[in-house]
Amino acid sequence: EEIGDQVGTLTINSNDPINDEVTVNLTGTCIPIPAPIISVEPEFIDFGGVALNEIGDEIIVINNIGNANLIVTDVSVVGDGFSTPFNGEVSVPPNERFDLAILFNPPHGGECAGTLTITSNDNNNAEVTAELGGTGLIPPVIVIDPEEILAFESGEYPLTIGNEGGLDLEWSTSVAEIEQERDLSNRSVRGTMNPNI
Repeated sequence: EEIGDQVGTLTINSNDPINDEVTVNLTGTCIPIPAPIISVEPEFIDFGGVALNEIGDEIIVINNIGNANLIVTDVSVVGDGFSTPFNGEVSVPPNERFDLAILFNPPHGGECAGTLTITSNDNNNAEVTAELGGTGLIPPVIVIDPEEILAFESGEYPLTIGNEGGLDLEWSTSVAEIEQERDLSNRSVRGTMNPNI
C-alpha cells in the first residue's frame, strides 16, 4: 500500500426492498510500520600503503535511514591484518549515524584483502558487508658494498648504498678515524663509513 492519505467506499447489499444498496465513504492515512533501515558507506575501504609495524585507520559510516532505532549487534572482520575495536552493541536512532573504526596492521609486505560484516536488527538487511584492502610496505633495508674500505693511499674508493626495502631510504654519511698507524716509511689509515638511516 502507498504511504499517505487513502480514500475508498464500502458497499453493503441487502434484501431491503427500498434501499438494497448502501454506500459508506472511507478515509484514512496509511503510515509505515516503524522499522530501522541500515545504510553503510563506503562499501569498499582502501587503506593504501601502510608500513609494517604501523597501524592505519579508517572510518566506515553506519546510517539509520529508517524510523526506528537501529541496533548493531555484531561486527566481524575476516582478513589478515584487519580489525575493529567494536565491542558489544550500539543503538543508532532514526536519521542518525555511527562511525565505526577499522584498523589495518599489515602482517606482511604486499596486498592484503578482507571483509567486514555488520549484523543489525534490520529485518530486510540483517547482514551488510564491506570490502577491505591495503598494502603492507616493507621498511627500508640498507645494503652497503663493500662493508669495509682499506685505504693505504689517497684516492677515490667507490661505495655502493642500496635499498632492498619497500620505502624510501634516507641516509647520510660521516667518516671517523678509528685506527691510525705510523712508521718512517709509510702512513696508513683504516676507516669505516657508517650510514645513518
